[in-house]
Amino acid sequence: MKNIYFVRHGESEGNKERVYQSAQTLLSENGLQQAELIADRFNNIEVDTIISSNYIRAKQTAKYISEVTGKDIIESQLFRERKRPSIQENQSKAIPELMAIDKEIKDNWGGG
Repeated sequence: MKNIYFVRHGESEGNKERVYQSAQTLLSENGLQQAELIADRFNNIEVDTIISSNYIRAKQTAKYISEVTGKDIIESQLFRERKRPSIQENQSKAIPELMAIDKEIKDNWGGG
């Protein structure tokens, strides 16, 4: 039987600054430490494959796991977050117009 482990990336600069993120948003210093800690948990776990989204912060997290396990990283767009409208990228989550876009997406996407 195979086990599948899903790992969310560490804290990003966007999380820290409360802004909408882009694919290029990096991990914060805290996020890098979190990625290192989660990678250490894989010291005693047998890993066959590491799959990461193509977002920088996810690849940064996967890199730590790759270093511990010795496994290469396969990138897949299937594991990336929902793509935001470019008008939101790197903007504050407190801007009413951008919050309205989020609401419209949520109302029409069914992610309610």
